[in-house]
Amino acid sequence: ATVSVLYWLMDSKTVYLQKHCIPELIDGLINRLVDEEPAEPKPFLARCLTEGGGGEGEGYCVQMAAEVDADELFAKLDFDSLPDIVITGDGKEVGALRDPKGTTLSLTEKQVGRSITQNEKSYTYTLSSNNSLHTKGFRASMKVLRSTTTSNSCFVSWTASWDQEGDLASLNLPSFVQGLIETAIAACTDD
Repeated sequence: ATVSVLYWLMDSKTVYLQKHCIPELIDGLINRLVDEEPAEPKPFLARCLTEGGGGEGEGYCVQMAAEVDADELFAKLDFDSLPDIVITGDGKEVGALRDPKGTTLSLTEKQVGRSITQNEKSYTYTLSSNNSLHTKGFRASMKVLRSTTTSNSCFVSWTASWDQEGDLASLNLPSFVQGLIETAIAACTDD
């Protein structure tokens, strides 16, 4: 399989938006707007933007393009498909929980959003507020987009943001997630 980290088969406007994680920023703003339902949405959104990232703290963004089938790749990266996890509930439904096996850390993740269409498959999850890392407001999304110009090609994006980092940096999440994605891509070519 060919793996290209970051941008591939995109026009310059799309590259700009993806490079700066603008779709994820907009998603964060909309989610915060819907969650908080402020009486005055415009000033609320303006304040969120000046606070940075839809009112969220810092974040991570891992993006790759791959010459594999989008559906097959998403199946390997889906909420309930990752290795060494325990799922509570239906992993294909909002509300499912996942916990890592073989650790004493409390890192329960809850699936809070899911979208499955012909060209895009994604899920969003949060980290429980009583986690061992003392991270607050953690929210992440995994998204696989089918290429509309080339068959058997797709683009995968994982983004995460938080309000308070705590000890999150100790996990080195971008490298971990990049490894998960690369392993899933390799598995698609092995099948």
